[in-house]
Amino acid sequence: MSRKNDQPFKAELKTKDGSIYIEIPRSFIGPIKHSSASGKYEFSKEIRENLRNYSSESSFLGSWEKSGFTNLESWKGDQIDATTSDGKIKVKYYGEVEAETWKFFSWF
Repeated sequence: MSRKNDQPFKAELKTKDGSIYIEIPRSFIGPIKHSSASGKYEFSKEIRENLRNYSSESSFLGSWEKSGFTNLESWKGDQIDATTSDGKIKVKYYGEVEAETWKFFSWF
């Protein structure tokens, strides 16, 4: 997935009885708020390599310093706000294949 213009990627996702699975563009740079009453959230390996956690419910993906981010109120870039009261939140890049999802079988 690629962007056709400079419009920011913004998503607000909320559920009471279910999990949230998010696939974001690799060009995403911005804050990710992740709130789960069960405390279950997971970021893919590639996301974790570029992620800075600020609290148990707040992270920033990409270079915070290069982005010019100062606060949420004035931020005009990419942003995710995901909340669930009974489920897990999982974030990965669009098209990313995670190693743990591959199963290898040997016939010999």
